[in-house]
Amino acid sequence: MRYIYSPTKKDILQAINLDKESFTNDDVGTLNKCLDWLSVNKHIYIMVKKWNKVIGYCNIVPLKDEIYNLFIEGKYKDYMLTHEHILPYIKGNSYNLLFMSIVIEKKYRDGMLIIQFTNKIKNKFKKLQNKGIKIKNVIVDAITDDGYKLFTNTFHFKFVIESKGGKILQGQLI
Repeated sequence: MRYIYSPTKKDILQAINLDKESFTNDDVGTLNKCLDWLSVNKHIYIMVKKWNKVIGYCNIVPLKDEIYNLFIEGKYKDYMLTHEHILPYIKGNSYNLLFMSIVIEKKYRDGMLIIQFTNKIKNKFKKLQNKGIKIKNVIVDAITDDGYKLFTNTFHFKFVIESKGGKILQGQLI
């Protein structure tokens, strides 16, 4: 298995297919929306590939403060985001992050891959911090039971408020 941080269009399409295993309707990404987000910040994805196939991914975006505040109040969903809401990483700046999603293909959802993947996520943000990128807060809108358990048990996020179809959790990645 290998981890990639600069996905291709093909990788994103494979990630969207993974979305369909876990999410429904508006919670499934679209290629245009994902490319729109990447046009602002190329560092939002981490993907896990096995034999050139994406078997897992996560996307974590730095948000403008006013959008972050709407999320923390349970009034905004990730499918509403556009490139105008996402920020590029700039050395010396501080960011509020939205952990938009983490998806692993069902047959690979064993404890070992999840541990490896969460460690890669933590390492990515340690590297960003070492480059002068500061992280203020991180939120997630957990819309599945597995997502809720992952963020409360692994990342130790705390419940904030109910959202439309999920639970807003807040914490730190590192």
